[in-house]
Amino acid sequence: MNLDTINFNELCLETTHKVPIKTNTIVWSAYDGSLSATEYTLLATGVMGPERNALGNHGATILRAEWQSDAADVAQAIYFMNVYVYPNYRDPKSVAPMLWFPPLPPNAFHDADPAIRHTMTCLALGYRICALLAADSVNPSGLDDLRHVRTKVLYHRNLAIQALSSSIKDERKRSRDSTLHSILMFLVVEIRQCASDWRHHFDGMTQLINLRGGIQSFVTSQASLKSQRHLVHYCLFAAFGNTTCIASDMARADFSPDQIDAIKEIYGNGLLSTCPCPPKLFLALVRINVLRSQATRSTVPMEGLQIQALEMVSYIEMTTEADWAAENRASGEGLLLLASIYQSAIMVYCIAALQSVHVLGHSALLLATKEKHHKRLMGLLEHCLKSASLRGGMMKCTLWPLIIAGTGLRAGTGDDRLFLERQLTETSASLGSQLPLLGKTVLRSVWSSPHPHWDDWFDKPYLFLG
Repeated sequence: MNLDTINFNELCLETTHKVPIKTNTIVWSAYDGSLSATEYTLLATGVMGPERNALGNHGATILRAEWQSDAADVAQAIYFMNVYVYPNYRDPKSVAPMLWFPPLPPNAFHDADPAIRHTMTCLALGYRICALLAADSVNPSGLDDLRHVRTKVLYHRNLAIQALSSSIKDERKRSRDSTLHSILMFLVVEIRQCASDWRHHFDGMTQLINLRGGIQSFVTSQASLKSQRHLVHYCLFAAFGNTTCIASDMARADFSPDQIDAIKEIYGNGLLSTCPCPPKLFLALVRINVLRSQATRSTVPMEGLQIQALEMVSYIEMTTEADWAAENRASGEGLLLLASIYQSAIMVYCIAALQSVHVLGHSALLLATKEKHHKRLMGLLEHCLKSASLRGGMMKCTLWPLIIAGTGLRAGTGDDRLFLERQLTETSASLGSQLPLLGKTVLRSVWSSPHPHWDDWFDKPYLFLG
């Protein structure tokens, strides 16, 4: 592979925007990160607005978007994440013992790559947009704030792209962990903000991982724990992103059968993300996607794939969720419920998607199995999302299962559809992401589609992860 051909602007980030913004930009090197608590608060808070915080801090005010410089933007981003976002992510800890991000110190990104600083600012701005859209009260300045915030997103996105492109072009930087981390964080923000070209960014990251020897190299080498944790999200994006797309257009991640052990090692116990799927079920999902992909190639014997598919259905059915919850010393019912939700969601996906590529047939037994698990999935979601003690955490962990449940409602009742639409709307506010709202649009398209097969429902690749 010719390294010079990997140009991040051309390969992954063509959709940049030129934003005419007048800004009193501060050169970052002039800010030494040594702000006192008072100075940091004054720099970060700026002008306050009275609208309600839709992210969960009821009664609190939300930062207005009148920012004057790059340094102030980053300071406000840190402040916003700590004051409005971090408290909202305490809820999932009551559901599962996951490792969520800690509060950020004022100088958290002083030594970080410029791409990280601008990407984190975009992330905070994305939350800010959702808070404005979900605000209950009518604020005369709300529309102006929204326009300003969206403009700032484009501005910082463009700066992040420039920084990433510079790192990719530099032979010394393109293979560093910091570059990989920067790209992954940018990809996270693009997905959360419903960027239509997220797959291009993912493919670019795949090429950089392959330059370092593939995901296997991170297991066999002395790669840092931080690098491996970032690869957890890469594996999640590949696995779940390859479910809501057509089988012939899957992401080009090297998830071949001989990479399963490496994926298993990187994924660990499945608790390092907001998609806490038990490892056995996650690896089953990876294998289902491999079967879908192989079914599109005329060189792969269909009989062998059909045998593997039936074995996969049996494997998912027999997977015991209690083992995972016990191994991770979970207290309460949260983790066990999540395991059951993902088991049924993966079963529904497995049967529907493999029937679409003619790897599974349409026997009465398979139909009954799919209907049983869809009914179970709907019941579990309703129980969790109506529970006062579980609801806050579950909304951040069940976006993909909500979408899978929705695909099974083509002949469903209006009440079930209304429940899912309402949950997706509320999940959007809880996550600070417009991705669940995109999910509503996709599900409405599925419900109105005249086509009965999985591969007919997705006009482009989607990724529904919180």
